[in-house]
Amino acid sequence: MRPPADLAQRFAAGLLQHSIKARQLFLLPYQCQQCKGSPVSFLVRRTGLKLSLAGRDPLETVELPDSLPKEHRKYFSDAIVAHNAGQTLAGLFLLRTFIEQYWLSLGLTPRARGARIAGDELGQAYNTTLPDDFRSRFPSLSEIFGKLSAALHSADANDDLFDSTSAEIKEHFDARRLFKLEARRTPGTA
Repeated sequence: MRPPADLAQRFAAGLLQHSIKARQLFLLPYQCQQCKGSPVSFLVRRTGLKLSLAGRDPLETVELPDSLPKEHRKYFSDAIVAHNAGQTLAGLFLLRTFIEQYWLSLGLTPRARGARIAGDELGQAYNTTLPDDFRSRFPSLSEIFGKLSAALHSADANDDLFDSTSAEIKEHFDARRLFKLEARRTPGTA
């Protein structure tokens, strides 16, 4: 015996309505069948009919060149992770933060307590510390900073810009290492 058609439709509609309101979390562990290494687990959230990645264990790690300043590498690493996770605008911001924090760590310009120094001013002060031959042959952090700032101010999550500027930053610091340019804090600056 079959239930009436309208009863079946009402049941299906109620089930779909319940499914749309439902929230679930799924933990999906994966292990390479060839190397049998540690499993990688993904946390997937279902809200209604939508699935989204909510987490990963272990988190992605990024190998960085030794030429990048150690105390600021986290910004560069986080920029790559953000870009790889589809958050290119956040990645561009972190690349710019990497440059700015590097410049600030050099203490190139005196600043009053709590005063903000513009990136252009920091870039100009940094450029004066570089040999002319270096400035003419290798990517300029000031120009990279300017490109990143323009993209941020226009909210342009440009993948090509991320790739080119991250490569230019690496090239700049590789060149610093090649030229044996040590980063020195300017005495008497804060």
